[in-house]
Amino acid sequence: MRTKDYSNGALTLLKEGVLVDDVLRGLHQVLTKNHHQSLYPKILSTLLAGIVRDTHKGETRITLARESDTEAHGEAIARTIRELQASEPFTYRVDPSLIGGYRIEAQGKSSDHTYKTQLQALYKSLTESL
Repeated sequence: MRTKDYSNGALTLLKEGVLVDDVLRGLHQVLTKNHHQSLYPKILSTLLAGIVRDTHKGETRITLARESDTEAHGEAIARTIRELQASEPFTYRVDPSLIGGYRIEAQGKSSDHTYKTQLQALYKSLTESL
């Protein structure tokens, strides 16, 4: 089984109302039985991402590096919202670690236009060629 399969199974059980402790205990037992204990941290990370995604379903989250980026990137944000076919309610968040730009998450889709991501991609492309 893949990490995603384990996390999707756990997420399904949680949605059905199984207690968190029971799901995690059962997951640990299955991983131990199948000698996949090393996958546990990755599965938990994927499971948490799924919970966050489902919690914010139907909500459009706009994350900016600074509040002033709303004005600086207003037209681009509006265009991205249309492209993602996102709808209200909009939730705005400021994350200075993004350096600049914006990220929009809506309906299980994400569009990242942050300077941080662009700089990471540039760094990766430069270091891979060495």
